Amino acid sequence: MNFNCHCGNISITSEIEPETITRCNCSICNRYGAMWSYFTPEKLTIDIGALGSKSYSWGDKNINFIFCHSCGCITHYETTEKVTPKKIGVNTRMAPIESTLNIRIRDFDGADSWQYID
Repeated sequence: MNFNCHCGNISITSEIEPETITRCNCSICNRYGAMWSYFTPEKLTIDIGALGSKSYSWGDKNINFIFCHSCGCITHYETTEKVTPKKIGVNTRMAPIESTLNIRIRDFDGADSWQYID
């Protein structure tokens, strides 16, 4: 499965298709409008082009959100060294919509209970 930011500077390729897509309602995911698919690092190839990327972390600093320095798309997040095992959340909205239509969407209550609510 392929994921790309709007300008193509960041591209992510997955060896596998995700089983589910997570829609989280926490303060940052709600603002980003992201929907996440989760992978272990060895299942992904992440290429960041010459235009570079930036990251944003807040609160407990367990996650670094990565976005394209050129077009601003939030492409993925990476857990920090505080979190084991390491996990990467890829913003599934960076994939062509037709490649995601048959993947189940799960709702996660990141704003309150930290549980799936579907």
